[in-house]
Amino acid sequence: MGRPTPTFALLLITTLVVSCRGEDMMSPGHQSATRTLNLEKTAGSQTRFVSVSAGSSHTCALTSQGAAFCWGHSISNGQYGPSLVPAAVRGGHRFASVTTGTAHSCAVTHNGETYCWGWNEFGQLGTGSSVSMTIEPILVADDLRFGSVTGSYGHTCGATLSGAGYCWGLNHSGQLGDGTTIQRWIPTPINGNLRFRLVSAGDNGIHTCGLTQDGKSYCWGLNGNGILGNEDAAINSTHTTPIPAAGSLRFISLEAGGNHNCGLTSGRAAYCWGHNSGGQLGNGTSGWATSGPTPVRVSGGLKFNEISAGSGHTCGVTVNHKAYCWGSNSYGELGIGAPDSDTHPEPLPLSGELEFRKISAGSGHTCGVTTDQRIYCWGRNYIGQLGNGTTVDSPIPIPVAEPS
Repeated sequence: MGRPTPTFALLLITTLVVSCRGEDMMSPGHQSATRTLNLEKTAGSQTRFVSVSAGSSHTCALTSQGAAFCWGHSISNGQYGPSLVPAAVRGGHRFASVTTGTAHSCAVTHNGETYCWGWNEFGQLGTGSSVSMTIEPILVADDLRFGSVTGSYGHTCGATLSGAGYCWGLNHSGQLGDGTTIQRWIPTPINGNLRFRLVSAGDNGIHTCGLTQDGKSYCWGLNGNGILGNEDAAINSTHTTPIPAAGSLRFISLEAGGNHNCGLTSGRAAYCWGHNSGGQLGNGTSGWATSGPTPVRVSGGLKFNEISAGSGHTCGVTVNHKAYCWGSNSYGELGIGAPDSDTHPEPLPLSGELEFRKISAGSGHTCGVTTDQRIYCWGRNYIGQLGNGTTVDSPIPIPVAEPS
C-alpha cells in the first residue's frame, strides 16, 4: 500500500538518552543499554503515524518517516521491560511496514530488508540463530527482499518483492507450507510455485493463508472449523502445502486471524470464513454450528478500504473512513462503549466521531490510525498494549501517549 507523505510545518528532532533496567548507561559493559530516540513531530508537538499493528499483548507502529515504536509486553516491544507508552525500536532503521506476532515483531525496510526482534524459541525471527530472544532488530537470513511479512504465535511468513512465499519458525501443524512439519530457523520456500501478493500468518499459530497475484486465496496448516476455506478438506485435518479456498471469489486483500480469515473483493465487499462462535464472521450468525469453510459476506452492505481479523473479533474501515467492529467484546475490543459477554455478529460503529485510515485487530485489543495520523487503541490493557500510560482496559478509543 502507498504511504501518505505529510506536509510538515516544522520538524523537531529530540534526542533522549534512556537507560534500560535502571543500570548506569555510562558504566563499562552497559553501553548497549543506551538508545537514541529521534521523535518526529509537527509544530503541534504530536508524532504522526501512518500504520499500526496490534499483537497479542503488545503493539507497534510506524511514523510518517518510517521510525518504529512499540509498547506493551517486554522483549517483543524491543525493551527489557513492559512499556506503557510508545518506545523507539533500537537501531535507528527506517521501515516501510511493521508486524506484531504473539511475542515478537518484524519490520520491512523500503528496499525489502526484513528485521525481527523479540522471542525466538521456535525460530520465528528467521535469523538462523537459536538464541532465545533479542531486543535488537536482527536481519532475517538469506538476503531475501520482502514486500511484506506477518508474525504469528510461533512462525512468520512473507512474500518477496518477486512474489515468492516464505515461512519460518514453528511447523507442528504444517503452517509453514513447505510440505513438512519440521521447524525452520531460516526462511523456507512455500511449496506449489505460487506467486503471492501477500502471505498472512494466522494469529492462532496453526495456519497460514496467502493471496496470489491474480487474487486467489490459499491456506495451509490445521483445518479447525474449516479455517482453510476448502469445502473438500476434512475438519481438523492437516495440510502441509497450500490448498485453494472454495468458490470463485477474488480478493485484493486477505488477513488470517486467530480462527477465522477475512478478505476484501475489488468491489470492497468483505467476506470471512472459519470459526464463528463469537460472530466474528460478521454475517448475522454466531455459534459453533455456523462456523465453516465457505466465505460469507459481512452484513450491512458496507464497502471497506481495510479489514483486520483478530483472535475472536474483526474490524474494518469503510471507504468513508468510518470504523466498524464485530465478534467478541469481552475486553471492550469492539470499541462500542462497554465490554460484555454477548456475541455481536454484525458490524457495529465505533464509539465516537473519529475517522480512520488504518485499523488492526489483535488478541483482545484493537488500534487504528486516524485521518490526522494519530493512533487510538481500545480493549484489553493488562500490560500497557493500549499505549496510554496505564494498565486499565478501555471500551472506547483512547489516544496513544506521546513516545517516551
